[in-house]
Amino acid sequence: MSDLDDILAERRRQIEVKGYDAAHDDADGEDLLRADGIPMGWPWEPAAWKPGERRRNLVKAGALCVADRERRERNGLPPEPSLHKFDLVLQEMGRLAQPAG
Repeated sequence: MSDLDDILAERRRQIEVKGYDAAHDDADGEDLLRADGIPMGWPWEPAAWKPGERRRNLVKAGALCVADRERRERNGLPPEPSLHKFDLVLQEMGRLAQPAG
């Protein structure tokens, strides 16, 4: 499976399993990070914040970029911010796939 396939599969999972559909994505507010790196509004104990391994985090980030682009499209906003972030995710995934050295 390609990086893009993984990202699109994660986006489907976010919608179908987590319920992060168009209405959820269109809700007002942005995720900001606290000083300790945990997103603002994280409702659980800080110890429950457990980001995964690098590639899995990038797949999730790419899927969130897809969600943001869809939200922007629905609301008549320019897609460039989410497209730029998506490109950065793909670039980083490409770096991970390269041998070290």
